[in-house]
Amino acid sequence: MDNLSRWPSAVCCCLLLLFCCRMVAAEGAAPITVVSVESAPLPAQLMLSASVESRRHTLISVEIAGMVSEMLVDEGERVDQGEPLLRLRDQPIRLTAEFQQARQQRAEADVHLAGLKEKRQAELLQSQAAAQDSYDVARAELQRAAADLTAARASVALTADELARHTVNAPFAGVVSRKQTELGRRYDWQD
Repeated sequence: MDNLSRWPSAVCCCLLLLFCCRMVAAEGAAPITVVSVESAPLPAQLMLSASVESRRHTLISVEIAGMVSEMLVDEGERVDQGEPLLRLRDQPIRLTAEFQQARQQRAEADVHLAGLKEKRQAELLQSQAAAQDSYDVARAELQRAAADLTAARASVALTADELARHTVNAPFAGVVSRKQTELGRRYDWQD
């Protein structure tokens, strides 16, 4: 700092000293206490005690009977909504899903073949080279194949849903507070 910036501070100090001296002279000597001030860092921590409660908690259960084959999270882990927590043994339902998909492919081929037959019979009927009965049979076979395909697609969807239920997912984001199952535990419908 230069001398000009100190000047107002010096004037204020002198005026204060002059005022104090006049008061002392009028009242007598006053005791003066001198204290040293040092610069020191303040701690940035504040120790408090508290308790924390989650806004949401749930006991997670399985929808279907089965045996736990995989534990995908541990206690204390953070999970996102929809994240897999555990899987039940799913080999039999996976094989069923493959079988249902094969049935659907076969039904699709049957619809294609029945469609070709129905188209040929319609052309023959129009040119009067086939009887109405032949066309009616071909038309019924196409309808039956289409119904089989609809049923096969429904079976595939049903099996896919059951397969998905073999994985237990987190219903919301949070922290796993406690595991209440282990590998190999069998769950029944009541659990």
